[in-house]
Amino acid sequence: MKTITLTLFALIACINNVFSQAESSAVNSILWEISGKDLTQKSYLLGTFHGPGATIGYAYLDTLPKYKEIFESVEAVATESDSKASLNGILKGIKDLKEGKHPVYALMPDSVKCLRDIFESQEEYLYVDSIMQRIKNENNLFPLNPEKLKPYYTTGVLGFYEAYLSPRRPKANQKDKGFQMMDFTIESKAKENGKRVFYMETYEDLAAAQEKLDSLFMDTCSLERQSHLLYVVCKNLSRSEEEKENVKTDDYLRKLEGWYLQGNLSAALKERDQIIGEKGQSLFGIRQYSEDYLRVGRNKNWIPVIEKNVHQSSCLIAVGALHLPGENGLINMLRKEGYTLTPVDIHE
Repeated sequence: MKTITLTLFALIACINNVFSQAESSAVNSILWEISGKDLTQKSYLLGTFHGPGATIGYAYLDTLPKYKEIFESVEAVATESDSKASLNGILKGIKDLKEGKHPVYALMPDSVKCLRDIFESQEEYLYVDSIMQRIKNENNLFPLNPEKLKPYYTTGVLGFYEAYLSPRRPKANQKDKGFQMMDFTIESKAKENGKRVFYMETYEDLAAAQEKLDSLFMDTCSLERQSHLLYVVCKNLSRSEEEKENVKTDDYLRKLEGWYLQGNLSAALKERDQIIGEKGQSLFGIRQYSEDYLRVGRNKNWIPVIEKNVHQSSCLIAVGALHLPGENGLINMLRKEGYTLTPVDIHE
């Protein structure tokens, strides 16, 4: 699973607009109109819901008349990155895992002779080892030697495995064979309708940001703390389908989905910050790294792309919903550049 202060306007003639901007400091819609700054046509910013395990797909957008009206009216559509390139990136990741190719920063230091030695609890080590053995027995698509890899890297491999390769992967959206991911479907339908399609970044841009984050974390977080994270992830992977269903209402992802359906992206961002603060900052120490590289840094890089394109034609820009709210979100960043951002009532 990838992540926004008000701009004050000086002219009294814009007082109504100023009021609406202040009112919308709490991001209360997934769809926002972009106007002002000499734009000759309106464009729109859409927060999407995506990621492994998501149960909200394109079908939800299809129930919103205002979204459909705007989609039909715009000349260009953007998503975060090219879906074909993303798929190729996933396939390359699988190929590298099959061949046992791992980055240098992911390799265990020579001073560690046995994975058992870096676990503070032998009980945790034995549990992790049992999960590794189970995965080895159920799928031999790629070699996984946790003795040679830093625990945080192994954690990432397990996440990749569970999302794309595991025969047991419990995805709620797979219960509906007609499930369509929002971003990919938006891109596909835009192409089908002859609209100009552009992207906020390349897949390589995102992969580089993620790799920088991973490398920084693995170099600064102790192996003992990484090993505990690996244990926590293994515990989650071992839950049965029934257990996962029973804890569904308490799951972080389900909470985010609830806020998304309400259009309350500010609350969703607060929820994410609390989860990262409680379970990330205190235990894993990656909150600021993640914020800087994967949300704020990308948002800053996207602003010039948005500006260039909205001055060319009317656009619908569809990106992950948590890129919109907060001080360093796209809504506030665009306001600082002089644009007017107005929430759209998606149900009207």
